[in-house]
Amino acid sequence: MHRVATPRWDCLLGSLLHDIFSHLDARDLAVAGASNRHWYRISRTDELWQPLFEEKHDLWDCSKLLITEAYFDEYTYFENQIPTKKTQVVDDFEIELKHVTFSSNGKYFAVCGANALIWLWRTEPEIEFLTEKDLAKSLQWVEADTIEFSPDEAKLLVNGKKTGGRREFSCFSISETGSVRYLCRIMCTPLEYLGCWLDSRYVLSGEFYQFGSPTSLGDSISQLWLCSVPDDIFLNRTGRVCQVLIARHVSPRFRRILQLADEARWEQTTLSHKLLELKTRAEIECEDADKELDSLKKLLDTESECGECYAHHTLKAQPADFECHCECHQPADRLMIYVNGDLCHRLNFKVISQKMINKALNFENYTTEKKAAPENETDSLESIMEQIDQPDYFVELDGSIQGLSLSTDHRMLEFAVRVVVEDTVGEVVGSQLEHRRVDLGKMIVEKKPVAGRPISRVTCSSQRIVISTHRRELLLWARDYGAEPVANLVHEHPITCSAVHPDNSILLACVGMDLHIWESPLRVKSSSPPCG
Repeated sequence: MHRVATPRWDCLLGSLLHDIFSHLDARDLAVAGASNRHWYRISRTDELWQPLFEEKHDLWDCSKLLITEAYFDEYTYFENQIPTKKTQVVDDFEIELKHVTFSSNGKYFAVCGANALIWLWRTEPEIEFLTEKDLAKSLQWVEADTIEFSPDEAKLLVNGKKTGGRREFSCFSISETGSVRYLCRIMCTPLEYLGCWLDSRYVLSGEFYQFGSPTSLGDSISQLWLCSVPDDIFLNRTGRVCQVLIARHVSPRFRRILQLADEARWEQTTLSHKLLELKTRAEIECEDADKELDSLKKLLDTESECGECYAHHTLKAQPADFECHCECHQPADRLMIYVNGDLCHRLNFKVISQKMINKALNFENYTTEKKAAPENETDSLESIMEQIDQPDYFVELDGSIQGLSLSTDHRMLEFAVRVVVEDTVGEVVGSQLEHRRVDLGKMIVEKKPVAGRPISRVTCSSQRIVISTHRRELLLWARDYGAEPVANLVHEHPITCSAVHPDNSILLACVGMDLHIWESPLRVKSSSPPCG
């Protein structure tokens, strides 16, 4: 008598398995895939995981993968690698917390309190408290309001106020053991201005001057000073410079646009003419305006030769072995971002090159030779304007700019704009904050409306997530996708400030006198002691 052979489960037809798996939820599908290699291969297909991903997260466009290369990996990324597990509440500060921030690579984070106290932690291999410093005793401060680490994570810059309301900032070194040592202090005259790092060696401070009466330069002028240099580098017209940030990268597209503007000045033509010339040379001509613009953008991205290269290689005959020493071949350039204007509605961008810094350090802007007196008022104005650095690019926005924040990878600029709200008949009924973003690679302001609810402001962002606060809630948004939040973290009291680790694994929230620490499930699992 022969026994009828039963089919093996690991040999079922792929189409049949796919049909069965399509009725499972995410958890059961993942468990089924662990049964054997055949089931694993079928269970990981994008056709099964894309609907689950779209159902789980209400995002604008899930037709393209923006983080990983498979929908299973995209699903598990948002499940395991964003900080949604509260692991600690540090509640022994006994004062209101003002600010919290991570260092550039996430090695440290620091917190400052209302009475000029600062605290320093290390994050690896686990979160560890290092030291506390009382600036009220050492510097006679009454308040410390923001902290910023240097790019090399070896120094700390703290902005604060002294008795009498004078604003200044101080720099400290961080040793390998975690001790903090005082280095220097710099005074600033505009109360709104906060010092910031240019790189790991220099910081920018600011001063503001109000004229007694309106002039051709405006009614005020701001100066940005390079720390340790006794003379100014940058001057700015039209109101106070505030919310200064320094991005570590200058995009090829932005650099190329500036180069074309330089070329246009040399050839006594316009930037529009140079762009038209570029399109003609590359034979870019499409009936679709969007496709034509995309082609032009790609061409600008590939052409990164600087204006000095153009001057040497195109306008002047050079020997074949000529070696170019242009600044565009140096990675030290920085992008200064700041806000000004009477209503703080202008967003400005200026490239700070190493050549510009060296010129200031060598005092090349200042000579002892006496210049001849200007022949007339126009010449006098031109001589003054020669000393004033205008932004390389600026954007006029439809409201006051608030809460400028760079992502941890320095590729995205997040901020809010307070805009006027009108009713159906055009009457002003109030104002609201709108979230805006600038992709610093594209140099385009993108309007990113927050779905479902208003926000107070975007507080921080990493390479993958954007954090915003709404009273007692921390809302986590997918930076690349947008739309609804991927997580909502609720606290008992209003949130003052938040910070996210560059790799998304830790999220910090200042809530009154407490520091709430959220970690990703993957980090929690990896830091847990092994069983047995």
